Order: sequence, then C-alpha cells, then structure tokens
Amino acid sequence: DTETGFYYLQSRYYDPVISRFINADSYGSTGQAFLGTNMFAYCGNNPINNIDRTGCFMMPLATAWEFLDTWFNGDGTIRFFNDKSNIAKRLKKSKKMKKIINDAIEEYKKTGQKHFDGVGEFTKSEDGADLYLSTQHFIYHITVLQKINIVDMKFGPVFQMYDRSIKYTAIVTVQDKYNFDEIRPWKGLGNILNNMAYMLHEGGFGRDYEWFTVYTYATDWIPYPNRSI
Repeated sequence: DTETGFYYLQSRYYDPVISRFINADSYGSTGQAFLGTNMFAYCGNNPINNIDRTGCFMMPLATAWEFLDTWFNGDGTIRFFNDKSNIAKRLKKSKKMKKIINDAIEEYKKTGQKHFDGVGEFTKSEDGADLYLSTQHFIYHITVLQKINIVDMKFGPVFQMYDRSIKYTAIVTVQDKYNFDEIRPWKGLGNILNNMAYMLHEGGFGRDYEWFTVYTYATDWIPYPNRSI
C-alpha cells in the first residue's frame, strides 16, 4: 500500500518497519513449533529462508518453492533473479561459494587473472536442503576487481608518506537450467522429488527454464604491501 507502506499478503497487512503483521493470524497456532503460536510473527522470524504467501503460515525452503512455482506457472523464458532475491541471499551465505570466490581472489593476487569460470554442485548435507533442491548443479563466472585507497600524510615541507589499503570485490554470476530431464534412483528426497516432477513434465506440466543471478562479494580493507613510500 503506497500510503501506509504496508504489504498486503492476502489475509492481512504486514509492516516491514517492525517486521510484524499489524493484526493477528486467523490461526491460533500453525503447528510450526513455538513461533507457530505467535500470531503476529512473519515467516517464523526468518524471512530469508521462509516465505508466507497467504499471510497465514510460513513455508520453508523459500528458494526451492520459488523455482518450482516458476517451473509450473512460468512461460519458459530466461529468468533473472536480482541480488535481493532468495537465491542470491542463499548464495551469499554459502560457505562453498565463499571458498570459490576467495580462491579466485587469491589467484588474482598471484597471477593477475581477473576472470574465472567453473561448475559446482550443492549437496544437502553441506549446503542445506534449499540450495540443494533449487540449484544442485550450477555454472559460475567470477570477475575480480581491486580498489586501492591512498591517504596522503605530509610531515613538514619535504617528508611525505602515503598510507595505502586495498579491497577486493568479486562480481559473481551463477546460472543453471531448471529442468527435470531424467529419472534418478528412487533414493533420497531430492531424487524422489526430481522423479515426480519428471513424470509431471512427461504429462505436459511445467516448463523448463534457464536462470541466472548476479551479486557482489567484497573483502574488508586490508593494508597494502609496502604501505609507505
């Protein structure tokens, strides 16, 4: 609502300033642990990992649900997710992606190489169910940039010193094709869901699509080698 700044979520209004609904849930309890009894809480106080499309109860695995919904209801065109999207937030928190990026930055320091391409895979045990079910295999491209900050310090008319620090920024693109093109062994949640979607697709449901997201990752400012000149 442009006048109040509230978001209408089908059954009630949500105030993003206080991160709460302005009126109570129609359910006294959603059965979702202790926070399920809080009739004013939004997404179990965890909107990064959960979604609430009805205003009544949260749904975990926000990214996986969003990807599946796009597959069911989308038109099959390429989908871009911005750096505020669920998938971008997940990738930013991923230890696996941080390691890939930091390895690229270290290689840049050694050789000056700026661009890096590769493939990766998320697993449920290492990366959590949401990334595993939504992405699993992915392609990445990383561009590493550096920024140098120079502080000019003068001591008298002759002696001069430059204090320098450096910061590395990585522009990260992750992409994949969201599809169900094979039957896998009927073992494990991911394989079972894949096979169910495969059978639906064979029956004419769902449209495969390619997707990508772009986000940035930056290091802290660190002392530049040979700081003084």
